[in-house]
Amino acid sequence: MALADQVGLKPSLDELRPQTRKLLALITEMVKAECERSEIAASQYRFTRRTVREYTKWCDTQLRQHLKRLEEMLETFYSSGVRRSELIRLKLYDLDRERATLTVRQGKGKKDRMIPIGERALAWVEKYLREARPQLALEPDDATLFLTQYGEPFHPDAMS
Repeated sequence: MALADQVGLKPSLDELRPQTRKLLALITEMVKAECERSEIAASQYRFTRRTVREYTKWCDTQLRQHLKRLEEMLETFYSSGVRRSELIRLKLYDLDRERATLTVRQGKGKKDRMIPIGERALAWVEKYLREARPQLALEPDDATLFLTQYGEPFHPDAMS
């Protein structure tokens, strides 16, 4: 959550579904406890999905799903500065992999703009497009870039 505060994502993260918020709270709790026990700073603590799974008692599938979505979306937010409302409206054709840019259509002030997307974020989005999105997409596919676990576009009031 501290990282979210630093990069200005807290309002958006507060709108996550309760399950995802709970996962973030549990990870924060785990990191705090382990850092106190080991007497190290949180920035020095490293953990794996297995560590989180053992701590939270969540099944691997559930944990993978929530962590993958968080990583991809946070990386896109962080690297590009795209607004939450713009992120959920992105279409597949708005991503230019060659130029490493996103085209935001009808953004703030109803203006279109092109924004750069970092190399790491682009790698996460490409992984999402290869591994997760094909399993989520429903027919007819409206080409929305990020989909919910139900294969639908995110609702502006409830991004998860």
